[in-house]
Amino acid sequence: MEGEVPKEIVIEDNTTSEQMRLFKELDKKEKALYFL
Repeated sequence: MEGEVPKEIVIEDNTTSEQMRLFKELDKKEKALYFL
């Protein structure tokens, strides 16, 4: 089992990448709200 990537980690990575892609499409004011 060593060396295998758990499916949960892969899903989290994909979700993070998707969120970052969406953040880049937001305008600065909208982006600021997410980090308050």
